[in-house]
Amino acid sequence: MSSRCCKLNIEVLQLIADIFLAIVAIPALLVAISEWRATRDQYKEMIESNRIARESGQRQDRAYVNVQTNNRPQLSYAENSGMFVFEPTIKNAGRTPARNLSPRIDIFQLPKENKVGPSFDSLPIASASGISIGPDQEWTLKSRLDLLTADEREGQREGARLVWVVGRIEYDDVFGTPCSTRFKFRQLPMSVSYKDGVRTFDMEIVELAAD
Repeated sequence: MSSRCCKLNIEVLQLIADIFLAIVAIPALLVAISEWRATRDQYKEMIESNRIARESGQRQDRAYVNVQTNNRPQLSYAENSGMFVFEPTIKNAGRTPARNLSPRIDIFQLPKENKVGPSFDSLPIASASGISIGPDQEWTLKSRLDLLTADEREGQREGARLVWVVGRIEYDDVFGTPCSTRFKFRQLPMSVSYKDGVRTFDMEIVELAAD
């Protein structure tokens, strides 16, 4: 009987010891979990900081292709042939080359009441591709609209119809990121000059955006 009681006492003491050790271990486990979470959060913050720094550096160094608008864009109209000519200049204002340049530009003649203009989806296939422009380099685009009908020419003379120039320039920066610049210019009704049968019109900037 006494040996059984002794064995029972030993088991009780062992159970108490286990409980005590568990109670002592719980705070240590909680501290370990807290330290692990802190380390994990610090690692995530480091990864995020590195990502932000990398993207910030890329934004500073990437190519930026813009349409030059230091002076108001101008449109030429040859009355005898009925041809419109618009030649915007684009420039890479960034620090690195713009690659795989694909400009899409077109001219439309619409009723003067139209304030929105053609959609970018109506643009033709890119006139060139695979071209690169280095920092501070410029390139002149050419777009023409001719073969106007008699009604369109009359509308042009009377100011009832105005010309829109719509374009989208797509390219890649050196980091492989697709970029684009889009613009919409609308003819102002009054010509600013006339010489040798060619009228020149100023264009107002309706939309000019880049990403």
